[in-house]
Amino acid sequence: MFCGRGSLPQRGYDPEWLGSIFSKAVFVGNGLMAIISALLANYLVENLGAGYTSPFDVAATVLLLGGACICFSWPENYGDGAEQSSVFVQLANAMHLIRTGMA
Repeated sequence: MFCGRGSLPQRGYDPEWLGSIFSKAVFVGNGLMAIISALLANYLVENLGAGYTSPFDVAATVLLLGGACICFSWPENYGDGAEQSSVFVQLANAMHLIRTGMA
């Protein structure tokens, strides 16, 4: 996980910044983007006459662009590397823990 205290120093961030990072993510990432998205959706429908489904088309486009940016620029955090196993083995272990109630 990127925000874990172990990965912040690896990326050159001070672990004490964690609260500030989350605060900015909530304000900019959630609140401000929701307001901007609503204004853009209203503009598309009312002023451009693009139709009532155009906000969803724009949202899907932004989702794909964001996914591409994350895919090519965000390094994966694999942890300490002590247990390297395939995704199938990890899912099988998770299902076993869920079935046995050990999660």
